[in-house]
Amino acid sequence: MASETPARIIATFADAAVEHAAKEVIRGLQRLRNTPMLGGDSVLKNTWDEICVQVQYEESLCWDAYNDIARTFIDGALHRLSPQELHAIWLQTEAGFNWFGEHDLDAEIPFCRDDVVEHVLRALHNHAANWSNERIRVYLER
Repeated sequence: MASETPARIIATFADAAVEHAAKEVIRGLQRLRNTPMLGGDSVLKNTWDEICVQVQYEESLCWDAYNDIARTFIDGALHRLSPQELHAIWLQTEAGFNWFGEHDLDAEIPFCRDDVVEHVLRALHNHAANWSNERIRVYLER
């Protein structure tokens, strides 16, 4: 068995927590159906479809609003994670990575919720870049 470093163990733990939060957020965004791009004739069904289209093709004028909606869902998902998961995710952010490189393993770990939200938002955008369904394909082929 290969030896694991503390950084690798933390990253693995954090990645699992980010995935859990991202999947919860995706489910929530799939239930949200009253958003700007959804017109009466749109093939897109929900906010998640719209975010996927914008990540894969072009950001709309409402892109910042979509990210704000996603951040709200992310914040809710983070409330259901343990403090250890939140700190592990923070250690994966730029600020957390820099802090980890400057402190020993016994130091108390700081935490910035906004950094964690943005980290999960980037993971969500990665999911959106690779997500597809019939509605998204039809929309992008137009």
